[in-house]
Amino acid sequence: MCQINRHISNKNANAADVEKDTCIEFGQNNTADYFAEEATSPVIEFWEGRVLGLSGGIEDMGTVRWELALCLLLSWIICFFCVWKGVKSTGKVVYFTATFPYVMLVVLLVRGITLPGATDGIIYYLYPDPTRLTDPQDFGEKI
Repeated sequence: MCQINRHISNKNANAADVEKDTCIEFGQNNTADYFAEEATSPVIEFWEGRVLGLSGGIEDMGTVRWELALCLLLSWIICFFCVWKGVKSTGKVVYFTATFPYVMLVVLLVRGITLPGATDGIIYYLYPDPTRLTDPQDFGEKI
């Protein structure tokens, strides 16, 4: 995992040089402190830039997030059709909403099991290495 520099100062550098120059490993003692202000982790980049869509400030409200607006509209349409016919149709909706999460969990479980390396991960999860419990470095990193 590394931090990627948002602003690349050398526009003429090829992709390999840019990746090498702007990738900062987490937890390493880096001498390249000049990247610290402009670098960001991929997680922060995704959540702040893509999911939350944070703007420069309150004066810059940004644009309408169409994927969120359409999802909100869809949820209101579903709620409308759930209560449209009254209590008689609510039982059918409950059957769907009660069973659908379990169906999705089974689908995701099957998908996860069929991924390459899934058996190695399952074996690693079910048979942990007890000698790692005596290593204080593992616990120090979690705190």
